[in-house]
Amino acid sequence: MSGKKRSNSKDRRLAHSSRGFEEFHRLLKTAIAEMPVIGPALAIQVFDRISARQQERASSFVRSLSRRVERLEAKSPGLVTTKYLETDEFLYFFVETILHVQREVRLRKLAAFRAVVINTVLEDPRIQFDRKDYFFKTLTFLQEEHLKLLSYIRGQVPPVLMSDIWVAFHAKEEAKKNYLFSGIDILANRLLIECVALPMVEAGAAGDKQKIDHAGQEFKVTALGREFLKFIELSQ
Repeated sequence: MSGKKRSNSKDRRLAHSSRGFEEFHRLLKTAIAEMPVIGPALAIQVFDRISARQQERASSFVRSLSRRVERLEAKSPGLVTTKYLETDEFLYFFVETILHVQREVRLRKLAAFRAVVINTVLEDPRIQFDRKDYFFKTLTFLQEEHLKLLSYIRGQVPPVLMSDIWVAFHAKEEAKKNYLFSGIDILANRLLIECVALPMVEAGAAGDKQKIDHAGQEFKVTALGREFLKFIELSQ
């Protein structure tokens, strides 16, 4: 009897697993089939698990994007052309942007995503697709504080002392200083900034060891960093 119960329980689990896989497979097939039609609204209209708040966030983003493009077109007729809008490159950035916007709540990053779409509409031919994609993926990876940090360094007379960055960002606790320095490290790893001075201080009691003087380090925005900022900011 117990063997029969275990068998029935196993059958129910297999059936449930099979239904789950079939549902997932159906959603994938629907998504693929609907992609040319709904484009950027893919995740909103197909996957009903997305919350109403996420849907509204994406809708609000598209509305604000539309208003901005209309103002640009009114200011400079012919600035926005349909040629680029019909390319796979634009569709790629547009779809990826909407998918990220649904989950994004930080205003500065939402503004940056809006600038990305508009700047790709205006299409700067000097920036190749791979570099645009690098910038886009960098934007999705960075936190809002990293963007503030990069903008701050760009706005100062280079090079910028780490101690001045701590003051500007009100970093009094060691944890906040560490957090900002981790942001510096991330920006440097993405080659958006570079260290131009790496002072050392004596660390050992006998003066036989040295460590980096973090407060005395100096940084500046790289050429790639300036191009990245141009890509995520609106100049018009």
